[in-house]
Amino acid sequence: MSIEFVLLSQHPEHIEVCAAWSFGLWGSQSGSTLARAVTKFTPHEDSDGDGPATVVAVKHGHAIGMASLWPADLPERPDLTPWLAGVFVHEEHRGHGLATRLGQEVENLARARGEGILYLVTEHAQVLYEKTGWRVLDKVTTVLGPAALMTKTL
Repeated sequence: MSIEFVLLSQHPEHIEVCAAWSFGLWGSQSGSTLARAVTKFTPHEDSDGDGPATVVAVKHGHAIGMASLWPADLPERPDLTPWLAGVFVHEEHRGHGLATRLGQEVENLARARGEGILYLVTEHAQVLYEKTGWRVLDKVTTVLGPAALMTKTL
């Protein structure tokens, strides 16, 4: 069976695992809670279709990775929007280009919404993103340490 890419808003059965990944990697470092992460990933009824969105990679009915399109991801730069954020691939599925594919899915979603540019911040994957057309805009520091603020024209 192949991997399918679905919107989390249409497959809420994956909300808890996506929230747990996000909280474990980033939320626990910033003083957030798992409950806040679940709320962040739960679609809101008043959403007009252009708010935050998460693409989930699913294999055999199980989430194996995710990437999100968020309006903001770096508090120091509220002027930059939208963002590729929360890219995660379960360790058993790494090394097969899944993070790149998830990024492409979010780029496609942003294009479909009429966006012409994306931003991201990464502490460890600058080279991976540069291989797919991202460029460094600035160096920043996050709660996880030194990072690259990157941009990509869509």
